[in-house]
Amino acid sequence: MSRIEPLYRLRFVKNVAPQIFESKTKTPRFHIDSLNLVEERYRFTAIVVFRGASKTTINNKAYVSTEIFFNHEAYTQVVSKDSNKAMKFVRDIRKLFEAMTLKGYAVSRGDVWKDDYFEVIIDGSKKCVVEAIGAGEDPRGNTADFARPTLIVIDDLESKSGKYPIGNVKSREKLSNWFFDDLKPGLHPTKGRMIFLGTILHKDSLLNRCLHDPEWASLVVPIIKDGKSAWPSRFSVEEILRVRDSYTRRGKLSNFSREYMNKPVADEKVLFKEEYFKYFSHVEFDAHPKWYVRRAIKNAQKEIYIHVKKPRFIVFNDGTKLDLSACEIYTTMDVASGDRTGDRTAVVTCAYDGFGNRYVLEVKSGYWDPFEKGVYAIETYLTYFPLFFGIEKGGMQNDFHSSIEVLQLEEDVRIPVTALSHGGVPKNTRLGNMQPSFMAGNVWFNASDANTVVLESQLSSFDMESDSSEDDEMDALAYQEKFTRRGYDGFDEDEEDEGGLWS
Repeated sequence: MSRIEPLYRLRFVKNVAPQIFESKTKTPRFHIDSLNLVEERYRFTAIVVFRGASKTTINNKAYVSTEIFFNHEAYTQVVSKDSNKAMKFVRDIRKLFEAMTLKGYAVSRGDVWKDDYFEVIIDGSKKCVVEAIGAGEDPRGNTADFARPTLIVIDDLESKSGKYPIGNVKSREKLSNWFFDDLKPGLHPTKGRMIFLGTILHKDSLLNRCLHDPEWASLVVPIIKDGKSAWPSRFSVEEILRVRDSYTRRGKLSNFSREYMNKPVADEKVLFKEEYFKYFSHVEFDAHPKWYVRRAIKNAQKEIYIHVKKPRFIVFNDGTKLDLSACEIYTTMDVASGDRTGDRTAVVTCAYDGFGNRYVLEVKSGYWDPFEKGVYAIETYLTYFPLFFGIEKGGMQNDFHSSIEVLQLEEDVRIPVTALSHGGVPKNTRLGNMQPSFMAGNVWFNASDANTVVLESQLSSFDMESDSSEDDEMDALAYQEKFTRRGYDGFDEDEEDEGGLWS
């Protein structure tokens, strides 16, 4: 089968049926990424995206119709939570072929043209079949011209209601048994592919288990990452925060984490309950132009502009303010070992008042190279001037050590770096040690910081008994616990002086 570039697929479908696309939104990067992943033609592929991301339009309707038209996919099954939902998907795919016929493409009806099963003839001779299958139905033995399905697209298989409600452990087990014992074995043994689309609704969901199975290639797309929207032209950061706030007001923040951040919550194991989360409105910065500095930092390969402002007050939802000059400010940095894959580097800055409260002023994170890590450390320091700037020592014994040292000298900046060490304490224990502060109501989040959404989702989905795949921002926050203990136990005080970087 020939490779079809994602943009070509989308342009073709847009020409055939422009009404299924929103006219004022640009194609986001993750749509292209998801189609590229499918184009690799792995036998099993899982694509998990946030609610409202048009996964059905892109990876179900557009992909199936173009795969049949261009590559003559012989037998496609579209599977969903029930037969009605599956038939709706199949009916929409059928309408795309009807639109192709009206446009003059070499497409015609086959002998069967029903809502749950249709045959389409491509180029006058290639018969292709599309069939709807609802969860629990028996797909075994289904064939088209004596062949098994060559493509199974699973879309919204799991739901909160219906035949197999996700919240019921026995229902999850029944759906899993049907999937592995009936649906999956029905795939064509040599040419068959399976694409599983959805949103993670439970930590023990079938989709979440597939994500962690090495047999499956996967892509996970939360609505916000590294402080940026995954689809800016459709969901601005401001709109995402408004949606998050509406869930918070209704006491349903865990639902937001599931459906928009792909962070499933095992309710019985929640350590950081959403009722523990408290918020202030925003950080107020000095409005005078002299306190806003745009500064270029560069090396031989690139130039990055940082923006330095003077923070003045923490502003609460009722309009009252806390003067930051009356607080102590600390920054902690969890340094990733890689550049563009795996863990992210995270920088968390907090202010402490005289009553034991911790205010998370800012969270920065990203897949940064050594130069970028140093640049954003400098930007954070020049903005907040923290008393201590704690950096995880284990993560910076390689390139970051020398990189930030050189940058400080070149930029005439002296960050009061303190080496952070986990002291042999397991990560999950360190993360769990934050719970008393949250239970006491001493931790306040910045409601206007986009990365607060990421931090919330990590905390609300945290499970002491399992390793988290993404906890960088949460880990940087956990290191702040050391600053709340006067004496800073856990710092690497026994190390020799390393020439000024560590103080």
